[in-house]
Amino acid sequence: MLIRGLSRSLLLGVLSCVLAGQAWGRSRGKEILVGLSWGDQIAYAGNSGESPLLSPELFRKRFQEYRKAGVDIVLFRLDVLRWVRDYDWPEPKLAAAYKNAPPEVLDSDEKQWAGAHDAVKADLLKSIVEIAHENGLKIYAYSTTFDEGMPLDKVWHAKGDVLGRDPKTGETTYFPATMTSPAVSKFTEEHPEDVMVDRSQKHHNWGTLEFAYPQARAYAVEYNRRFLERYAFDGIYVDFRNEFSHPQFGDEFGFGQPIVDEYQRRYGINILKQQFDLEKWRRLRGEYLTQFIQELHAMVHSKGKKLIVGIPQGNYMELPNGNMYIDWQGWVKRHLVDGLNIGIITGKFLFPDKVGYGYLTDMEDDIGLPNLLWDLQNNYWPMGAQYHVKMYAGLTHGKTKISLQHFLKTNVDGLYLYDSQLPLLDKWRQNVTP
Repeated sequence: MLIRGLSRSLLLGVLSCVLAGQAWGRSRGKEILVGLSWGDQIAYAGNSGESPLLSPELFRKRFQEYRKAGVDIVLFRLDVLRWVRDYDWPEPKLAAAYKNAPPEVLDSDEKQWAGAHDAVKADLLKSIVEIAHENGLKIYAYSTTFDEGMPLDKVWHAKGDVLGRDPKTGETTYFPATMTSPAVSKFTEEHPEDVMVDRSQKHHNWGTLEFAYPQARAYAVEYNRRFLERYAFDGIYVDFRNEFSHPQFGDEFGFGQPIVDEYQRRYGINILKQQFDLEKWRRLRGEYLTQFIQELHAMVHSKGKKLIVGIPQGNYMELPNGNMYIDWQGWVKRHLVDGLNIGIITGKFLFPDKVGYGYLTDMEDDIGLPNLLWDLQNNYWPMGAQYHVKMYAGLTHGKTKISLQHFLKTNVDGLYLYDSQLPLLDKWRQNVTP
């Protein structure tokens, strides 16, 4: 997949700086969470000269360094391990989707596919969890809930879509030919109606489940249950990133039949044919998201574990999942989460020329949101403290950047280091405040 890798050397360098002297430390009372996107790491490790984490020995070394750096919790992103069992995921070098794909895309995706399949055969995850605990680290099973893929015959990237930047010249590179989907969950293949659909009922927001359907919620709860029952994870971490879709506008999707029926029941209006109140509709959609969180929380707590959820800043889901309402305040008051990680977004880097419009909030472009530092201190932290729910955040989100010094002055419970943000954090190593 075209997702960004985690630089081990950069991460540890950042942590060493952050923890040095008076800059950071446990005496500050803050936790450090590290998101380790394993599929990215094995796909892109060679780009930075580090070894892919494919053996217990390499994980042991890695987690020993985490421990020395002061990491408290590892959020281990295991999506590709789940794909081996739960997805229709052809081997890239044999798949039609990659026939005309750029060589670098085929190379990274083949490494990801082969590494994931080998890891499942060897049950590497069992060793990963054990080694984390040996080093005094907590480790959470991390899944991106709205990354269910798209049918293999659907176009993922069209010819001419932005691919990235040439590492040598810095110039923008483009897909030389159309590339179809590399993967889709078996659940989506069997239940396409459980994916968010537009008002015409013809187009889907592939990757994003429609939680108004009970079976969609049950499916997502069940695969998380499987990881808790098979492995000694300390908890579950989920967010709602989606690396497959790019809606044309913020309110394009969310017209599944249960939503249509419930809106008609409440307000006597058919939202497929009549004018309707957008905000009531957005909040109705959000009620089903809350229902999922409630059901996931019940399962996680029945196992004696913790649940942390990553969300964008504010009360709306943002690109590419639309303006669905996020009632994080209600989640906190009802203690449906043990922690919130604020500022988790999909980002525009996957489809930079297909961003769309009409999103009520957008962290990357500073639309519809207060200053993040102010928001953390005056809204998120006070409510979290009142209801005993921990609040975490990173330092950089698009145009929104927080200096480490200012972040340390907040009462937020901890710092989250996210792989795509690590290069920007290198500035803090040089005592440069963006």
